[in-house]
Amino acid sequence: MVFQVENENQLKVQITKPQSRKNLKQIARQIRKTLGIDKNQLFVDVLHCLEIVIPKIDSSFQYRVFEAGQINMPNEAFYSPEENCIYIRFDVYNKARYENGRARSTIAHEIAHYFLFKLLGIPYLEDWENIMHYSDAKLHSVDPEWQAEVVGNYLLIEPDCIKGFTVKDVMIDCGVTSSAAYTALQNAHDHKYIDYSTISINKTLSEVINEY
Repeated sequence: MVFQVENENQLKVQITKPQSRKNLKQIARQIRKTLGIDKNQLFVDVLHCLEIVIPKIDSSFQYRVFEAGQINMPNEAFYSPEENCIYIRFDVYNKARYENGRARSTIAHEIAHYFLFKLLGIPYLEDWENIMHYSDAKLHSVDPEWQAEVVGNYLLIEPDCIKGFTVKDVMIDCGVTSSAAYTALQNAHDHKYIDYSTISINKTLSEVINEY
């Protein structure tokens, strides 16, 4: 279910039914199972999921690669529920082929949008003129972008598989960015994980934590 509210600037923004991290983790595990991803699998081939697996389970699904400037959208990728299509900018798609962590996360995020729409009726709702960036933790739960971001991270990284790992371990074995790896380790350790190797003499502990 989708709701429309006004933010602090009286701009109309769209929100969805609140979802907890616990709920989203279970949804992500259901998606991984649907995509044939083993529960102990560290590296997830998101392009294989996009190109081969999803079209097999959904004959109406399609993906399209577009050149920068070809589509009047400032984003690198997006899911269109009306067309049941994931659009990906060519440079992002190409980087994902070479296992670039950021590009892989971008595609995982759009796959999450696809499944959240199919499972919960949560469409792609970003309004590029009036987008509201939620800062309050309670508001995060109703932000469809936050929901897709959380599910996308769980799709790429199963928390139970990385306990005892460092950020670098997760980056290498799961093919993700340092921030995605750190988020996954937080998920794996009930948000009590701190990577002390990221702390320099010029940063306080709170500054390092706030960066994530």
